[in-house]
Amino acid sequence: MLDIASGQQGMSFAYWSWNPNSTDTGGILMDDWTSLQQAKLAALQPLIG
Repeated sequence: MLDIASGQQGMSFAYWSWNPNSTDTGGILMDDWTSLQQAKLAALQPLIG
C-alpha cells in the first residue's frame, strides 16, 4: 500500500464488499457473481500502485 504524501489529496482507504447485492457498498463483483466492476477496480488502482 502506498501512503499519500503530506499536503497531497487522494484516496487513502477504500472498502468494497465482494458480493454484488451488498447494501452498503454494492460489491466488487457484478450481478453474475463472476465479473469484476471495472470502474471500482480503476478507483482502487492508485492504492495498489
